[in-house]
Amino acid sequence: MDEKTLHDLFKQLCEKHKVVGWKLAFYNKKRAIAQAWFGPKIVYISKYFFEHNTDEEIDDTIKHEIAHILAGAKNRHNSRWQQWCEIVGCRPKAFQSTPIDMPYKYFYQCPNCKKMFKTFRPITSKSSCGVCCKSSFNKEYELQKVEGK
Repeated sequence: MDEKTLHDLFKQLCEKHKVVGWKLAFYNKKRAIAQAWFGPKIVYISKYFFEHNTDEEIDDTIKHEIAHILAGAKNRHNSRWQQWCEIVGCRPKAFQSTPIDMPYKYFYQCPNCKKMFKTFRPITSKSSCGVCCKSSFNKEYELQKVEGK
């Protein structure tokens, strides 16, 4: 599916279900597939998800978000949202069925317990291991960047 087809699909579904004033946009998140943001009335879809999934998964995801809009902001994945999923024609599941292999870019390790922390973005402030350090930052458990993982 190309971007134009995606936007056309979104527009058609909005018209069909009388969803007014909503826009579709991409975001760079890799741990969230898509989200309906009620304040600005924007459905965001992960660029990574869009580029690495089938048309069927993308179609189901857009319908999933339309169901959220129709159910209302307070009805996350409850029975009311599930009813809208049936009407819209998507699976009433909170998560997609096919896994996405999303490569982590940054790796950090605790010098004490050796636990590895994987992130998509670099850690920009001093952070300590949440396993070893139960309170605020502690230099003794400061996460160390690991190269080449």
